[in-house]
Amino acid sequence: METVLNDRKQLRRLFTIACNSFDKAENQLSCVDKINKLKLIEEKALLMMACEEKFKQLLYSENISDTEIEREVDESETYIDRWRSLKQKLESFVIEQLSSKK
Repeated sequence: METVLNDRKQLRRLFTIACNSFDKAENQLSCVDKINKLKLIEEKALLMMACEEKFKQLLYSENISDTEIEREVDESETYIDRWRSLKQKLESFVIEQLSSKK
């Protein structure tokens, strides 16, 4: 479980750094650059979510209180929700890029 915890911590950290970097630079980026940065964030998000799922399965298999499980799941959802929000942006930028090529 310790290995998964360490992996999760690092994946969350890298995801957060990438998201914060995008948020900071978004207004100065072209549509193509926004798409490229969000695609990189997507890769980090997919790795992070796979690790979150693995961690969740370990939580359920251990003797851990419901309160602790709920706290961990809620915390996990904040990261996943951040990705969902950015994924919507990515989709809208892709649509914008495609429509500008017509």
